[in-house]
Amino acid sequence: MEYKFSITLDKEYFSNCYNESIRYGSKWRKYEFIIGGLFLIAGFTLFAYTHWKLASPIIFILIGFYEVFSPIIKKPFWVRRQTSSKISGSKVDIIVNDDGIVSKSPNSESNINWSEIEKVTKTPNGILVWPQKSVHLFFPKIDIGEEGIEYILNRV
Repeated sequence: MEYKFSITLDKEYFSNCYNESIRYGSKWRKYEFIIGGLFLIAGFTLFAYTHWKLASPIIFILIGFYEVFSPIIKKPFWVRRQTSSKISGSKVDIIVNDDGIVSKSPNSESNINWSEIEKVTKTPNGILVWPQKSVHLFFPKIDIGEEGIEYILNRV
């Protein structure tokens, strides 16, 4: 059995890829809120109850805000970096078959065997595939289809 589809690496794809990987791929995301909240509490506590009214409370508060809002802060920079790269706007042909996942683009060609895939996560908007730790591929549901997603889930 073989599934063929194409993905255009445009701003919309990169934005969806970032959203899905942050929401479903990052196991630390839920802890970032807690860590950020602790920094905020520590900063406001230092600001209110000590006489260190200059640097340390402000630093704690800024770190807390950064931790809480980091996905929102990082997204535009990540999407801009991806859209300004040489792969932006190119079309990637993906073939999912019994051997694995093959991707062909104007710049490169890669083959990922099923045994090399560590984890797969189904999301409402597609599927995330991890061939290595901290490296993932996002296939939108619009492009791959429900049958392709189920095929990948059953193969891994």
